[in-house]
Amino acid sequence: DLTARSLGLGEPTGVELSENLGRRANPETKWDLYSLTWYGADDLTAAIGQSDNAFTPMQLACYVSALANRGTRYSATFLNKVMNNSFDSLVYQSTPTVASVCEASEESWDAVFEGMTMAAREGTAKALAGYDVTVAAKTGTASHGSAGSDNAAFVCFAPVEDPQIAIVIYVEKGAAGSALAASAIPILDYYFDTADAVELVPVELG
Repeated sequence: DLTARSLGLGEPTGVELSENLGRRANPETKWDLYSLTWYGADDLTAAIGQSDNAFTPMQLACYVSALANRGTRYSATFLNKVMNNSFDSLVYQSTPTVASVCEASEESWDAVFEGMTMAAREGTAKALAGYDVTVAAKTGTASHGSAGSDNAAFVCFAPVEDPQIAIVIYVEKGAAGSALAASAIPILDYYFDTADAVELVPVELG
């Protein structure tokens, strides 16, 4: 639970709008939902991503970004900068703020990077195998009690050698997360095709 919290799961992301914090699988959650006691076996179930977790796409974005940063999680924001009405002066610039840090050894982070890279090369996200940029990915399939197929989740970051972008794709009742890996390709294409482009903002005259 401590690791999940430090990676931003079930925690405020910092966005400027109100948000649902969801929940992490832990003794308090199990008691609140079912009035049942937490046992050692519940730790094992939670450790592999099962049990009663509920996270928002923005929390997943903060989570995968923290993985890419080897444990440093930044507060999320929808606002990059504010210009004046003639677009020639900067009024406000968002500054990255560290929200939490997940402490782990370099060997542990190397293992995370290797595992997520292998997932994109030959695992459940192998639709990304052969992509021009090395991608680290993880798929997820969230079961639920209502009718219909499971919910599908996919996260990735790239390039593995120097992470610049994190992507989250979530489809309610989308079956398996493995079906979503290919959906990330157009997003990656757009980012890397335009990453070096110069943004031109016309100045209003008059």
